[in-house]
Amino acid sequence: MEQCKFLGKWKVWLWVLAIPLFTQCGISSFYPLVKEGEGSDIPELVGTWKSDDGQMQQSTWNISHLSDQRYRLEYIEKKKGNRIFCELIASKFGNVTWLDIQPDLNLTSERTNNKVQNSLLMNSLVVGHLFIRVKTINNNELEIAELSEDEVKEMNQLLRKSGSSDTLQLLKNAQSSLLISETDLIRKGISLYSAAKPIASNKAFVLKRAK
Repeated sequence: MEQCKFLGKWKVWLWVLAIPLFTQCGISSFYPLVKEGEGSDIPELVGTWKSDDGQMQQSTWNISHLSDQRYRLEYIEKKKGNRIFCELIASKFGNVTWLDIQPDLNLTSERTNNKVQNSLLMNSLVVGHLFIRVKTINNNELEIAELSEDEVKEMNQLLRKSGSSDTLQLLKNAQSSLLISETDLIRKGISLYSAAKPIASNKAFVLKRAK
């Protein structure tokens, strides 16, 4: 019986490399952005957030506080009512806040009776971390942008200018891209990029705090 449970969960794990929360071509990472104990406490994140009806991927984000520097995200798709539970850790790079989101498969399986085959779980091979940059956060609005391939290219340009001999590496398949560089290099690239590049308004995804 235990073996059947394990095999069932493993089958689901095979579908979690990319977690595109509001695009169809997101980047996930094999390594985390935030090291143990190096997260930031961002209490403004806590609450229920909803995307505007006119946005492509209508969704609800329920964010609750788990412990120091750690949060739980319950992501719900409006169209199908599918949901997934994730662990969220925030980190500040200068004045820019980044979110590291990773699916919690055990909790999702437990609370959804294993019905987790939705647009969050695409053709994938490993459980990935999704990196999101926060443009705006206040009492009423959370404006965020998912890491893109173009931004990874810009990070590599900045890394080369800084004298780094290493660049961020992507492993691609038909539907998604996996960032396979380790945490230290990712953090260096994101630090350089955060200092140099504002988020373009047309790339931001807006969530409104539910009343």
